[in-house]
Amino acid sequence: MLKSLLVLLNDARGAYQASDLARHWASSHEALCVGLSALDIESLCGDEPVPMAGMSAKEQRDEKILEDARMRLGRVRDRFRSLCTQANVASQLLDEEGRPADVIAREAQRCDLVLIDCPQSRPALGGLTTDQLVGVVKHCPRPLVVVPDRPTAETDVVIAYDGSLQAARAVQAFAQSGLAADRQVRVVGAAEQYVTATRRVDRAVDFLNRHHIAAKAVPITSEEEPAAVLLNHMALYPTGLLVMGTFGQNFLREVLFGSVTRRLLEQCPVPIFLSH
Repeated sequence: MLKSLLVLLNDARGAYQASDLARHWASSHEALCVGLSALDIESLCGDEPVPMAGMSAKEQRDEKILEDARMRLGRVRDRFRSLCTQANVASQLLDEEGRPADVIAREAQRCDLVLIDCPQSRPALGGLTTDQLVGVVKHCPRPLVVVPDRPTAETDVVIAYDGSLQAARAVQAFAQSGLAADRQVRVVGAAEQYVTATRRVDRAVDFLNRHHIAAKAVPITSEEEPAAVLLNHMALYPTGLLVMGTFGQNFLREVLFGSVTRRLLEQCPVPIFLSH
């Protein structure tokens, strides 16, 4: 069960959605909601060569940039703390310096689950790029929930299951989180042969049932790309969360940067629960 959640704070719209979801889950589970802000000084100020005559001007410019960044993150932290207080959610703030990906991987050791906003090609202050998300997923010691910038009121859960080690671990992490409570859970598996898809999803359903989670097996016969199968299925039902594993047989670059995960990160309308 969830006892504490870590959410990355920044001033992007998706980050506000992630913060709202973290508070909702923290309230439901009577858990601590930890807001993390990371100030990447190296990225903000850079380390480009500067003539001696220009050092003073650069220092003044860097000081102004950092002052502005600290003020912006300060407003985000104040908002987070205020909303937690209004929701009667126990909260804590962590104010760190360093690359957000490194800070998340380190501070995640404090909590059960990490929530971040969907990465952008040009992230907001304190946010992540898609490339940086790779490092977070690879090194994060806890499951990660990537939250889009669109809110959803739906509650059903879709578990993408291909029978891999990573998918099995994702199912276990999801079951242990307690997030299945009062939700309809569907385990979706696609294969060219119906028997193969059925055998795969049945194993996951058996595991969930033994943890007192009622889950429905949804074997699908399809030769389509897995991302298309999942997106089409979720469009038919009131889905509020997608659960999936990462780092399959093709490992990091082919899988996390492959068409399946990239397309889901870009197009999935609901939060994605990731585990590796």
